[in-house]
Amino acid sequence: MTDLPNPHDRFFKELFSQLDTAADFVRYYLPEDFVETLDLTQLEIIKESFIDEELRQYFSDLLIKVRLKRGGEVFIYILLEHKSSPDDLVALQLLVYLAQIWLPNLRSKTKPLPLVFPVVFYHGDEDWNVSRSFNALFDFTGLESLREYTVDFKHHLCDVSKVEVTKGEPRLRAGMTTLKYSRSDELPSRLREIFETVKQLPEGRISGYIRTVLIYLVNVKNNLTWEIIELELETALPEQKGEIMKSLAEKWIEEGEQKGVQIGAQQEAAKLTLRLLHQRFGILGAELDERIRSLSTEQLETLIEALSSFTSKDDLLVWLDKEMKPEAQS
Repeated sequence: MTDLPNPHDRFFKELFSQLDTAADFVRYYLPEDFVETLDLTQLEIIKESFIDEELRQYFSDLLIKVRLKRGGEVFIYILLEHKSSPDDLVALQLLVYLAQIWLPNLRSKTKPLPLVFPVVFYHGDEDWNVSRSFNALFDFTGLESLREYTVDFKHHLCDVSKVEVTKGEPRLRAGMTTLKYSRSDELPSRLREIFETVKQLPEGRISGYIRTVLIYLVNVKNNLTWEIIELELETALPEQKGEIMKSLAEKWIEEGEQKGVQIGAQQEAAKLTLRLLHQRFGILGAELDERIRSLSTEQLETLIEALSSFTSKDDLLVWLDKEMKPEAQS
């Protein structure tokens, strides 16, 4: 399975790439009194990110613009923290990104500044024990008079480990559940719940979204094996299992080839194929591993497509004997 760069960032951006998903997140997971002021039929996702490249392994962000019922607009800025424990300085990160949202007004010398509702989206292992007030970052001991002169704001916290992800359209519920259990030992037992939720999507969107979920999960959770994935797909989506597994395997090979531009597409594809085979059948042995490594990229792609039909290591051996006839190796 491939090691994708910034898998949390990629999945988060994919999850909120659709307007109905973003609208339902705002509707059900932000404060009710704030949501009542919004016209969620007039919602726009702003593609720009404010996070430096080197910080994207720790954070992702999303900027949403929504019309207010009173007239005018408000921004909702969501900062997703990827760390397993809370960042003590997350409020300072927020301030930097909020300032960037307002910076165009400084350049154009226009006011009022746009309203921004700041949200921290957290899905770490440890409880959130960080104050939501920016002012809490300062030590005012003996200097209380300075407090009123110091910048202060609060952010809304969406701690997905603490909320019941039962509201919203199926894509949002499945995505929130995925994030909630992505680091948990409960993940394998929660796969069926995720798959059952995705089943409620329109027919043409099910396979693609499950593939998106699984590519994310296998890159962040080591105990999610090929056998577990197959078992839960067989239970939840037996008619679509073959299509999903084939699509997933092809995506892994495609990612490997893209990364292999620098180190050799064939070597990367062979490494990915061996990972899948080892998860399926256990240790193959040095000789069999070497036979796999000697296959061409095209042969490896064909093997990945055939893998879902194999029931034992013997099926693999038969396939290799047929594929690697003497004339094919000369």
